[in-house]
Amino acid sequence: MDNVTSRERKAQTAVAEFEDFFKSSLHDLCLLNVGESAGIIDNYLSDHFGSLVGVDIDELAIAYQLELVSPPDDDLSFFMVFFQGYGHNLVTRY
Repeated sequence: MDNVTSRERKAQTAVAEFEDFFKSSLHDLCLLNVGESAGIIDNYLSDHFGSLVGVDIDELAIAYQLELVSPPDDDLSFFMVFFQGYGHNLVTRY
């Protein structure tokens, strides 16, 4: 299985878990995705959330993402945080 297919499957699983947890649409929520890497998962998640910001410590991942999107506004607040690669999917309300 290639990396894109694997990450898309992970994103589909995350959306299903988020919808089950919140019992409602995710379109009104802002998600902070910690460990976004190349943005494959963010690309999928962005169709399901009102807004999404991905962060990563990998310099190449950040440079790649900045070529694709503009940095977010300064006054964002997040309703939930998604940590990739730390546990399965941890959902936290903020």
